[in-house]
Amino acid sequence: MVVDHARLYCFFGAIMFGVVIGLVWEWLREAGLRAESNRRAQALAKLERELGHLRTTHSGPQDEVLAILEQAKSGNAVAGTALVSGRGKAAGRS
Repeated sequence: MVVDHARLYCFFGAIMFGVVIGLVWEWLREAGLRAESNRRAQALAKLERELGHLRTTHSGPQDEVLAILEQAKSGNAVAGTALVSGRGKAAGRS
């Protein structure tokens, strides 16, 4: 059987050309989706940074004991609490 190589090369060349055109077409079609995804990822990263900043600046102690200890460090005593002084006696008592 005699095979015409010119037709065979044209056939496979046309298939490869179609595949390349299809890949370029898909890449162009999805360019808008990729751009939107990048914009949303940047906005999300910005919001996460802002949330982390707010957590560090506006968060108080999560426990009453921690709140009392924080106030003892700063020197602001809470009314109705007896903070232990360095000598082992309760503050405010003799």
